[in-house]
Amino acid sequence: MIATVRLLVIMESIAKTRLLKPIIFQKYKYFVKAFHMTNKEDALLQKYLPAETVSDIFHFLKKNQVHFKITNARKTKLGDYRCPQGKYVNHQITINGNLSKFAFLLVSLHEFAHLNVFLQYKNRVSSHGEEWKNEFRRFVSYYIGKNVFPEDLASALQEHIKNPSATIVKDKEVVRVLQKYNPKNQGIDRIFLSELDCGCSFELSDKMFLLIEKVRTRCKCKSLDDNRLYLVSANALVRRITIEGQG
Repeated sequence: MIATVRLLVIMESIAKTRLLKPIIFQKYKYFVKAFHMTNKEDALLQKYLPAETVSDIFHFLKKNQVHFKITNARKTKLGDYRCPQGKYVNHQITINGNLSKFAFLLVSLHEFAHLNVFLQYKNRVSSHGEEWKNEFRRFVSYYIGKNVFPEDLASALQEHIKNPSATIVKDKEVVRVLQKYNPKNQGIDRIFLSELDCGCSFELSDKMFLLIEKVRTRCKCKSLDDNRLYLVSANALVRRITIEGQG
């Protein structure tokens, strides 16, 4: 054991969810006290990541003394990175715990790229500029080379990293293929909301909606449960449904 190494904190938030927003959740944390990964640490990371990536991810976190937090689902982000500042002496990365394993890996690599850019340039470059794109491209290419991704996902990612966007959800092809490997979607036929015509009904997060209007990257939708209006991402994957009396 190397006594002088700062402790790495990995936290997991376990959330129970209802419809579109999380409710009560509980947290626990544990500490990595040496470079050797314990069975408990391995089991937790295996829960969220492809098995062949766990060792790499653990050592990246340990080497960079990252405060790594697995959270309940958030509506506005899949993950984020915060550099050390003030009383926070460690890099901080949070990732949504409701993602499929391939999506969790890609979001983690997105945040790792931010960390590497900070180490090289501090805050002197733009968040998703060429420096970040190069780092993200390097990470993804590495795992494509290790055959971590299925062939169709690897092909979509090869195209994506030619000019990666600030969020991977903007790439419809990558999102479409990722959904194929999400256990929650097995056997469910889903399409992008943008592919539906106005006036069609759909199901999202166990709620039923009517598509009213398409507004650039979002769609105005009415809940069929309470008649309230919502703006939903046009890239949301939904299941089309037919309401009696509706074409």
